[in-house]
Amino acid sequence: MRRSRRRCSDLVQREKRLSYRVLKWRLGVDDDELEDLQEDLIYAKQLVVDEEGRVLVWTGDAMAAPPAVPPGRASDQVPLDYSTVGQATHLAARLEQLAWAYHLNSDND
Repeated sequence: MRRSRRRCSDLVQREKRLSYRVLKWRLGVDDDELEDLQEDLIYAKQLVVDEEGRVLVWTGDAMAAPPAVPPGRASDQVPLDYSTVGQATHLAARLEQLAWAYHLNSDND
């Protein structure tokens, strides 16, 4: 199994995309061995991804977990898209208007 795993990894890395049928044929493995290879390479090592249950696609270390975000950096922890930024900008402008209105009204009292 260990040798098959290495050969499978090398083969998919070199070819970039391989069908399960070709892998079975080229490596000479049965369905159970192929399932073990999938489990190891897809989930444990995260070197390949399954495409529609028919093809293994090499990703290398692209699937590895991203580095941990240091605590206290909320901007890195909350993903923002343009609509969220636009809403936040609009809200900030509105809050500024309300603050000025409050300030002006409190001066008149």
